[in-house]
Amino acid sequence: MIKSAHVLSQSLSVRVRTGGSSTRDAIAATTPLVMQSFLTWLTACPVDGETHCERVGSYYVRVACTQLTCGILLSLAGFYISSFFGVALYILGILLTTAALGLFQVGVFHYCSHKTVFRSLSANIVLGRLVSSLCFLPDFDHYQLKHMRHHSYKVLLTDEDEFTEFVVDRCGLRPGLSKGRLWVRVLLAIFSPCFHVRFIIARLSLTTSNLQTKRGRVVAAAWSCALMIAYLVGVFGYFAACILVPLSVIFQITIILRTLCEHHVPKDPEVCNRSKDFSNQATRAVFAGTAPPLQTLQGIRKIFSWVIWWFCMLTVHLLFRIVVLVGDAARHDLHHARPGSRDWPNYMRDRYPLHQDRNYPVAAETWGAFATIDACLTSISISKQLPVG
Repeated sequence: MIKSAHVLSQSLSVRVRTGGSSTRDAIAATTPLVMQSFLTWLTACPVDGETHCERVGSYYVRVACTQLTCGILLSLAGFYISSFFGVALYILGILLTTAALGLFQVGVFHYCSHKTVFRSLSANIVLGRLVSSLCFLPDFDHYQLKHMRHHSYKVLLTDEDEFTEFVVDRCGLRPGLSKGRLWVRVLLAIFSPCFHVRFIIARLSLTTSNLQTKRGRVVAAAWSCALMIAYLVGVFGYFAACILVPLSVIFQITIILRTLCEHHVPKDPEVCNRSKDFSNQATRAVFAGTAPPLQTLQGIRKIFSWVIWWFCMLTVHLLFRIVVLVGDAARHDLHHARPGSRDWPNYMRDRYPLHQDRNYPVAAETWGAFATIDACLTSISISKQLPVG
């Protein structure tokens, strides 16, 4: 490990706890020092002794709003440039818009339900309801009650749990099926038009379930007016391509992937004999990236391995980080360990094996989207205790 890896920026002020991930340490030891700040953001895992800038919940509100604005503008710009560059701009805009929607869901809507984005209770409620309306998320008041139950070790991974409801009922990932069949069902959910139609209908019904209230009627009227104005002005195609597409299909794909990264099913005895530590056993840290090539490689094999590693880091894992591991999604283990903490925006500060401190739970970690989802599906496949839908 490089001893000077913590000297990354003069603006950083808070030192990360020691005892970091061995995979991240290996990356730091074999890549240039100048790249460590970027790799820390990309992997969502700092190196041992690295420093970190203090943040508050409102930071992610500003980031999400900025990403959404830039994403929509870039998508629109792509239509006015008739070349490959225009297509690239549109794709980049769609990715930024999707990332913003994910951040609104994970870092704003979700933490507003925990009352930890702002210190003001009313501000959390107002913003949570607004995001619910704009992003077609569940009614905020109903979600808040339901999500609090999700954090109970007695409810997690039962038929009353929102995770189980989505994975088993929505995606059809039933315990006892082979891992191969579970992967097929994940891919069908991602690419099936029927699945996405049913999903968006369910989202709309949850968002507008309170039409009998003034707030529900205002939301329905606002969206109806926006669609009508876009049609009358003659920009409905742009509206659909730049807003409705990422808000529906692409956002839903990221929800599937992000949900499968949040939990895994502990072994059956742990599911049956629940304790307060059960939530910790069912949650893990998830990082973007993989271990670097072995230092023992020589010649062309070494060059080829590093080219492939950097290519994967800057494509697959970067995309995974931008649109799936938004906000503090990488540290869902920390969130379940302290769901009411206002320090959640500083998840980078606590990257170290949690079992080294008695005040933190035991938590595993996985690296990369495929490995994480594969581990989740493996745990579902061998489980006999989850509800079967």
